[in-house]
Amino acid sequence: MHGLIFQSVISVLLLGVILLAFVYHIVLYYYNRDRLFLHYLVYLTFTGLFVFQRSGFLFYWLEPEIELKLYDFLNEPIQILYLATYFNFILQSLDITKSTHHFLYWSKTFIRIILLGYALGFILIKTFFPFEDYALAFTLIRIFIFLLTFIMLWECFKLRHITFQLFILIGSACYFVFGIV
Repeated sequence: MHGLIFQSVISVLLLGVILLAFVYHIVLYYYNRDRLFLHYLVYLTFTGLFVFQRSGFLFYWLEPEIELKLYDFLNEPIQILYLATYFNFILQSLDITKSTHHFLYWSKTFIRIILLGYALGFILIKTFFPFEDYALAFTLIRIFIFLLTFIMLWECFKLRHITFQLFILIGSACYFVFGIV
């Protein structure tokens, strides 16, 4: 580790865990061909990007000014995308379809559009109209995420059919509670 300075040892350990989970789920997908594994791999990809960005590895390969610029541009969009992909995985694991659950299906579509639009809009606006303070946007999008997550979790708890779905929902509820904390 000659000259490597990590901002957090925990983030480096998390990066290793995410990488192992990623490889494991690629193998599971290869043998099972279940689309749910693909949704989980997309979530792990964005989670890995988020943790990689925070681990301090970029300081080793890039100049500090470039790393800070990338962090400034991509931190918020990557956070939103990793939350959106986790949300997508939850709803995919519950098998929400247009014909059986109209409210959840349209809510899922609406949330995807809002979160992806916010992430893309953040990058575009930051590129063409540089700004430093985005506390209002930060707060509003998180309130939006937490309110809709609460509503969706409540609705999904009513729909669970198998034990796997119950475990996914309990994990999501813990994720939600600790996200608020």
